[in-house]
Amino acid sequence: MMTRRRKRKNNANSSDTYEGHLRSHILPFAGHRPAGNLRRPDSMAFVDYLLDKQGIDSACTVVQIFKTWRILMHCMLDEDVPLPPNIVARIELPDVPPRVKVALSPGQVAAVAAAMRRVAPHYEVLIWL
Repeated sequence: MMTRRRKRKNNANSSDTYEGHLRSHILPFAGHRPAGNLRRPDSMAFVDYLLDKQGIDSACTVVQIFKTWRILMHCMLDEDVPLPPNIVARIELPDVPPRVKVALSPGQVAAVAAAMRRVAPHYEVLIWL
């Protein structure tokens, strides 16, 4: 699946992320079970597994990993693996707090740029951009 995705998509970062999720979270959860044996309760159990897993410290991470699980399930359905059509439907995910967007005033940007000039001058241009 990942080889085919890499050939069709130009976004290597996304493919790397999916492979990391597969290796670190999905395969340890699913083990060597035949894909055709997976059911909707397995998707719910996967979310619980992620919520309890050491090292996963945010709801946003759980949601992102579950998105990879959902993509994998849809790819298997596309390949005619006999899965229930609703295997990832209506799975309750943890609430993710909305991101707070902060717009800096021109004076604040200048202050951050001045501070960056003292710490790492070669990055000052990034502040201005």
